[in-house]
Amino acid sequence: MAKKKKEPEQVSFTLYSIQKDTGQIQTVIQECFKPVTKNVQINDNSVILTLQDGSPMLFSINLRDKMGHHFGQMMNFFGQVPVTENLNELRQSVVEQISLFQSLIGCVFVLDDEEEERTNFLIGAIHTVAERLGGLVLYPDMSLHTPSHKLLLSTQGESELTEYLPIANSDRLEAERGEAGEADEARKARSIAQLKKKGIPFIEHLPCEVYESEAQIRTPEETLHRAVTLFSLASYSQKMLAKNADISQARKTFEGWDEQFGIRAYLTPKELDYINTPEPDENTCWQFIWRFEAANPLFWALGLVDELVYPSKFADTAALYALLDHPADMKSVLAKAQMRSEAEIMDAADLNLRYDWACVDARIKNQKAPAELNSEIVMERHLALDWLIGSNNGADWDDVHPHT
Repeated sequence: MAKKKKEPEQVSFTLYSIQKDTGQIQTVIQECFKPVTKNVQINDNSVILTLQDGSPMLFSINLRDKMGHHFGQMMNFFGQVPVTENLNELRQSVVEQISLFQSLIGCVFVLDDEEEERTNFLIGAIHTVAERLGGLVLYPDMSLHTPSHKLLLSTQGESELTEYLPIANSDRLEAERGEAGEADEARKARSIAQLKKKGIPFIEHLPCEVYESEAQIRTPEETLHRAVTLFSLASYSQKMLAKNADISQARKTFEGWDEQFGIRAYLTPKELDYINTPEPDENTCWQFIWRFEAANPLFWALGLVDELVYPSKFADTAALYALLDHPADMKSVLAKAQMRSEAEIMDAADLNLRYDWACVDARIKNQKAPAELNSEIVMERHLALDWLIGSNNGADWDDVHPHT
């Protein structure tokens, strides 16, 4: 009896790349698949190929600034893959590499096992794209492969390599990290001791996000400008989300903040876009109302909040409203500030990094955040503290991308 032919199936591969230029990614995809392409459709963040056999092949391009937590989840995932002792450093290198990637490219197409030549070409072309874009290929079974088809790391901890050297794009290479110093290792140890006391999961090999030698602590003036700006945006959003919200009143609230503190001079492009949108959607308003929790650690760093309480409790916004109440202005509030030490700020940033790792780990496992942590508070603090200590080579607020 003739063997029944296996039906073609749709499969999904993912490419992770150090390239962050969408146009360049689209060009490379077209060039690598040109021999088997009948038609090409280019959209803002995708490439849709019609192959010579008439079947479609979709590439969706996602940049890191929109997918930051996905990269964090992948770092967590591979950071927990069980490996033998001789592969510990390789696993850490994989985690470091994921932290350096700037884009992920989803690739969906029909795989026909009966067409071996076609299959080999398509998978080979995917690896060529990875090579040209400085990336790795994630197979449907969640195994990571190098552009040269070598198994880098499987979910079972297998690898065809014994070492791997992470690569970065030119922007990141210019800010290549040094090594953790004694102060960094001691800081990590103190953070882990606190996690143990509360029964919060952790991984030993998660490095400090910014080493002490890399830290670029913002000035008191910069910190206050950012803190007040975030607070005013959250206050505006609070009015926008109120029951029977009056948009004109909400805008008067923001204009009041601007008149008092000159807020518009400190808005980032994304914040300015939000404020200039006549009727922002509800999801965006919710995103910005959480900035109360990003402002809070900055006020704490300025010595204007006594304690950065455990992140199960919301910021004391009433106290902050009182601090900023009319006739306060930037100069008078700054006069009350006394910036905390670099060591104290770095300690807070490192501990919160590990809180965020635990929250992301719980989310991956469809569990509640441990020890009553509020993952939204933790995430907002992560963003603010990363900015404060100069993460991403001292990037501007819109360009800070925390990872875990």
